[in-house]
Amino acid sequence: YRRRKQRRGVTVSIDDIAPPLADDGPQTDDEAVQLLYSCIQELSKLDRAVILLQLEQKSYQEIADVTGLSEGNVSVRIVRIKHKLRTLLEERGYKGAERYE
Repeated sequence: YRRRKQRRGVTVSIDDIAPPLADDGPQTDDEAVQLLYSCIQELSKLDRAVILLQLEQKSYQEIADVTGLSEGNVSVRIVRIKHKLRTLLEERGYKGAERYE
């Protein structure tokens, strides 16, 4: 119960997914956001929906209600999606994601 209660309303900031810019990466915040959203477009439709709802600061329960997934599955998917996005960002030259591992 305690874990479930703690997860409710948990939000993720763009900094959790896309860490600070490196010298050879995007030079502005707008470029970083564009890079993040281009990586999000590479996700499956369901994963894209989950992470976009998370970025809108929806609770796990709200995301579960919208997607038809269980709250636990939403939690697991978010962790996996964030890892995949870090990998995609690093492949595109966005450094610094390792500090969030």
